[in-house]
Amino acid sequence: MPDAKTELVPVADGGEGTMDSLVTVTNGRKVEVTVKGPLFEDIPAAYGILGDQETCVIEMASASGLCLVNPEELNPLITTTYGTGELIQKALDDGCRKFILAIGG
Repeated sequence: MPDAKTELVPVADGGEGTMDSLVTVTNGRKVEVTVKGPLFEDIPAAYGILGDQETCVIEMASASGLCLVNPEELNPLITTTYGTGELIQKALDDGCRKFILAIGG
């Protein structure tokens, strides 16, 4: 169909990819930081500040996701979501006052 017009629209289901999709579509920016991972080790993570400069999007999986833990260490009694809280605090420090928390992954 040579006359067909297409429009690319970033989409995600609320898990991994949500931050990148929303940052892209709003002309926002990604902020990379170091936080505590599920086993309280330092890991790289990121949050997005949307184009309005006050809304933050955080993918919980980037700091607290199952993908960050080896299968033999999957134990809710020893893992933590502390790093997600650190992402929220860092975004507050950046002036964000509205939050989207993607909890997939």
